[in-house]
Amino acid sequence: MGTEVDAIEGPGLVIESGRDPYRNVERAGRLAARTGARVLELPEAGHWWMLDATDEAAAGLTSFWAGLD
Repeated sequence: MGTEVDAIEGPGLVIESGRDPYRNVERAGRLAARTGARVLELPEAGHWWMLDATDEAAAGLTSFWAGLD
């Protein structure tokens, strides 16, 4: 990740789908840590998490949005 990541301000949400073949756990964790983002873990979801874990994703997004000012 380039230095542009360090310039990100504001709330963020990193969605981590456990069965995504393109997943990189370390990169997702670093991104969340560097930007102060929350992490939404969807352990049973694949690359298309929005289809694989519809209810869990919707609940996580709703919770995240509800916490915004």
